[in-house]
Amino acid sequence: ILTLDADDLRNINANKLANELMDLDVKVSVVPSYKDVKDIDEYLVKYGDLSLVEHLANSTMSAFDFNFYVASKLNELENNENKKKFLKKMCQKIAKMSPEDIDLYSNKLHKELGFSLTTINSLINNYKQDDETVINNVKKYKKLTKYQDLQLRVLSQMLDSPEAIAIFT
Repeated sequence: ILTLDADDLRNINANKLANELMDLDVKVSVVPSYKDVKDIDEYLVKYGDLSLVEHLANSTMSAFDFNFYVASKLNELENNENKKKFLKKMCQKIAKMSPEDIDLYSNKLHKELGFSLTTINSLINNYKQDDETVINNVKKYKKLTKYQDLQLRVLSQMLDSPEAIAIFT
């Protein structure tokens, strides 16, 4: 759970961090704001620990929802070009999710941005296919034989050390 200070710059940085963590398959939640204080420390001092626990339980949002929060707070969804960029970025993230989350978040994109579910699902499927292509290419990667591995080690040593050149030639 990421807890933030109440300013736009920190929200942008936290959004970047949340997205990086999501890309690493880390489950991320974010608490975007605190009533009338600037951060978690002030909240704790002003309202106490029980109130803080309640606030964390009631105001935590997913990293995906936090992307919407930051984009709307910074007016990044006001024009169609920005909406298209945001849609593509979010579909790329959705493509890596479970079927239930795909359904949930594709509907959210549809409602919030106004794109058709057909368009959204098409983009998600394109990103899924791109991921599958990468996975298939990695599977096709051929493991080196012991002899090839040894050759690479010798060449590496020769590049690092003039003495190795004398030994191996």
